[in-house]
Amino acid sequence: MCNGEQLFGLLEATGKNSDLTFEVRSLALERVAAARPENAAPLIADLATTLPEGGSAVNVARALLSEKQGSKLLTAALENRELRTDVARDILRVLRESGRTDADLENALRTAGKINSRKSLTTEQRAAILAKATSTAKAVDGECIYRDEQLGCLKCHAISGAGGLVGLDMISLGASAQLFNTKGGGNAELVNR
Repeated sequence: MCNGEQLFGLLEATGKNSDLTFEVRSLALERVAAARPENAAPLIADLATTLPEGGSAVNVARALLSEKQGSKLLTAALENRELRTDVARDILRVLRESGRTDADLENALRTAGKINSRKSLTTEQRAAILAKATSTAKAVDGECIYRDEQLGCLKCHAISGAGGLVGLDMISLGASAQLFNTKGGGNAELVNR
């Protein structure tokens, strides 16, 4: 029979074991974060720095940041480490969706991920999104994006009162959203619908 100390020792060893899959390591560290965030933080930072392409640190970061001192522990664990930019952005999104603010963690993530500014769309990307929104977009596509766990929209925003309470209720978004015409390369002008 395994006692609590042995169990957490096994979970920590699983989280450290680079011979195991990222998914197995991540699940183990999610459990460690819930009970021993001080032990989990450096292991999560290790995992995030070695994340395989296509892997996500969202769930393990969410587990640690839901703990009282999670953001402070992760800030300390990220010192002198480098993250891929996409990984740092994912963890920043988790921090923002939690409704908490922590300038130290944001700075640590920006430094580790070499993020100089918020990601912004080019004029061409905005025009492409506008063209798709006015021609081929369907409400079901928007709902799929909204419900995507990786994006976390549902954590903050609600639709008809179902969902998060931090952001705006998006019930009337499709009916009242303002679209902007960016043709001509000048300032965007409002398109009435």
